[in-house]
Amino acid sequence: MQETEILSLMLALNLGFSAFFIVIAGSWILNSLNLYSTALSVEATFPHWHKKWVIVLLGLVGIGAAFINILDMFISFLAFLSDIFVPVAGVIIVDALFIKPHAYNAAALANNANFSLPAFSAWFVGAAYAVCNGALFNVSMSGITVIDAIILTAVIYTLFAKAIAPKPVVQQ
Repeated sequence: MQETEILSLMLALNLGFSAFFIVIAGSWILNSLNLYSTALSVEATFPHWHKKWVIVLLGLVGIGAAFINILDMFISFLAFLSDIFVPVAGVIIVDALFIKPHAYNAAALANNANFSLPAFSAWFVGAAYAVCNGALFNVSMSGITVIDAIILTAVIYTLFAKAIAPKPVVQQ
């Protein structure tokens, strides 16, 4: 048949309905899985929200994303996500190895929901650097923006955490 694509081959063999069914069923299953996993994530994050309305709202958001053809911007979206979330590694590495290594055990992490201004501030600076590098300026030590963002975030977090660390009380 000299065809390399399965859909073209099925159409050449007059199996158009089967090809149509395979594409529709595959898309249906994949999108159902996406909606299910997204609903589970949102329900775990916001347990008091009504499950039925979460699923309806997420389904409508998914339909809207399909209509605006969001896949055309998928690679840009992934690059943006790496710019935003990868600098968190700098905070986690410094915190776990140098600032609070004693706090990284199951008992301490079970009730660890405190907001840390030094960690958030360091992440924000690192993420802003990663997002803006290339668009506004092109300064890189390693040649890889996210690696530079991790290092920058780690250094800033170390400085901030040490600056606001409680001073030991000297007893007289």
